[in-house]
Amino acid sequence: MAYANYKSLLDKFNDGLPFGNLYHSLIIVGFLYGIGIAMSIALGEQTVALRDSAALAAIFGIAYMVYMETRIGNHLRAVAVDVFQVFGYDSAGDFRLIFDNRLRGGVGAVVSLLVVFSFFEFLAGAVWYNSWILRAYLAFLAALIGFIGGEAVVGLLAIIRYVGRISEGVKGHVDAFNPAHEELLRTMAKLGSLLSIYGGVVTSAVLVAFFFAPWKNRIPLVSELGTVFLLISIILLASVFLIPLTSVHGVMSHAKGLRLDALTQKAAVLYGKLQSLMAEEKITVVEREAQSLNVMMDSLSRMNALIGSMPEWPIDIAMVRAFSSSVAIPIIVYVVEVQLVPLVNLT
Repeated sequence: MAYANYKSLLDKFNDGLPFGNLYHSLIIVGFLYGIGIAMSIALGEQTVALRDSAALAAIFGIAYMVYMETRIGNHLRAVAVDVFQVFGYDSAGDFRLIFDNRLRGGVGAVVSLLVVFSFFEFLAGAVWYNSWILRAYLAFLAALIGFIGGEAVVGLLAIIRYVGRISEGVKGHVDAFNPAHEELLRTMAKLGSLLSIYGGVVTSAVLVAFFFAPWKNRIPLVSELGTVFLLISIILLASVFLIPLTSVHGVMSHAKGLRLDALTQKAAVLYGKLQSLMAEEKITVVEREAQSLNVMMDSLSRMNALIGSMPEWPIDIAMVRAFSSSVAIPIIVYVVEVQLVPLVNLT
């Protein structure tokens, strides 16, 4: 199967531009922010625009999602190819679901419409800009975040399902002594840390762009909901990190258990032979055979220690650091913003 042909909408967007996805993200930041500043100058609201941290946070979130979605997509495509080459497991069906752009785009469009409706229904009157053009600009940024976030959530759920399905599919084919197998399983588990850091940064951008935006007259309910949003986000980030990790852990634990079971069976056979020899009356035969069996038992004991020392969790310091950052960033942003919000007054 040509896994490389399956790409999300943002993957295709990045492919359509001449530079790498990191440069595309920087271009997006410059373009969207430049448009906002230019319109605010033309409309005489440049002072407010320069103090507008919300629009900048929203633009950063959009650009970051464009960058990370392609990065995660490339990681997924590499995993799918390696799983097929190493284990002979074709994950085509589950892989297609991740890149079902009709489903992802449909959900993204619905979320985008809900965000725009909520903006004009509940928040437009509290926006610090007086011009409806600039308010429409903010609504456009919110719609983009809603669309990308909606379609990304569908992909995220499909990725978690994908890792779980692969883990079940290759469970009987993993060799605990094969370094290539262990490395591939770690690569699969790394998806959890990539997804969590993606979610952590986006959560931080949303906190700044919405819950701590400098709304006119303040909106107490929005600030209060920010705390709830943060707590729910942390739970989701932990789940996104742990579910793929535990799925792969099950595979590694199973492979290790198979090796230990096989070793236990061999040890039982040797022990049975040793007991049979002890029942022999010829002492010289018993001593000679028993010595040979003892050597074999010693080898099995060493092998048992080796297998017992093999890891069962596909985790390393980089994954721990990424997950810790994914949780720490939004918490730090929340604490800093709570301290700064009383000092900001754009009314």
